[in-house]
Amino acid sequence: LAIAGRPGRLAIAARARDELIAQSMVELAEARRQEPTNVQAQAVAAWLLNESVDLNQARAATRKQPKDWRAWLLLAQALGSGHITEGWQVAIDNTLELAAQDPSVALSISVHSPLPPPTSPIAPR
Repeated sequence: LAIAGRPGRLAIAARARDELIAQSMVELAEARRQEPTNVQAQAVAAWLLNESVDLNQARAATRKQPKDWRAWLLLAQALGSGHITEGWQVAIDNTLELAAQDPSVALSISVHSPLPPPTSPIAPR
């Protein structure tokens, strides 16, 4: 943390961060322009830049890349955000099944308890 305690360093770091985010937005826009169903671009936008997931784009991504767990998780997120229960459990199930096959993914979820649909409250234990 060499930035701490040095006048002006925090402003420089904040400006650099803002520039990186701006450049990321440009690159994401180009990736989406070239391929609107680009799962990597959708995932970065949703999970790193906190953009909402477009339901139609998420559905298109699962059709184009049905073996990509990220596409299914994006679809589950879009469905959940829209409080749409139809198809949500299938998206979650596909996410878990495909992610379990990816050695770079560590899942810490119980397979013994189903996840609640997005519109039902989580019951206290």
